[in-house]
Amino acid sequence: MTTGLEKRYGVLFSAALAAVSIAIYWKTLANGFVYDDKFQVLRNTWITDLRHLKLIFTTDSYGFLKDGAATGTYRPMLFTAYALEYALFGLKPWGWHLVNVLVHAANSVMVFFTLDILLEGTGAGGLRPLRDRLPAFAGALIFAAHPANSEAVAWVGCVPELMYTLLCLASFYLYVADSRDRKGGFRALARRSFSVFFFFAAAF
Repeated sequence: MTTGLEKRYGVLFSAALAAVSIAIYWKTLANGFVYDDKFQVLRNTWITDLRHLKLIFTTDSYGFLKDGAATGTYRPMLFTAYALEYALFGLKPWGWHLVNVLVHAANSVMVFFTLDILLEGTGAGGLRPLRDRLPAFAGALIFAAHPANSEAVAWVGCVPELMYTLLCLASFYLYVADSRDRKGGFRALARRSFSVFFFFAAAF
């Protein structure tokens, strides 16, 4: 019975963090498009069709602006995310804000997993007393509720910051998990491969 409860701690903490994150920013779903959203989303013809992915990955970030000069920036993951959001929600802003809120919730959960493995050394799935996992939960709860995240979550244009955080946290977590596991084998290879992949994706 005790072992069964211990196995559920990670799930319970994750659910609590996701619930807190969503509850804090739920009202942002009533927000609209502002600032850079007006040209990055509303005037962006690239995101209206997934067939434009080739342009997104081979052109300057603002190549979609016919009257805009090249900026020398390259952010293909940003406009790929926008294209997927457009495919799902069109130009209904509530859907775009929902994505930000959900990614922030995922980030909060990843902060918990990362702190948990750093503080204990066996990972968020380890069988340990509830009190031993409270510090990681407290740290992740502070992250979830900290007002420093408010702009990134409440503004559609900050989805790349949220995605970058998620990918880097996932990469780091897998790296630490692999460094603590000396068994090797396919699981270790998978962790290393995904760690590199997530970090590489974050760079875009």
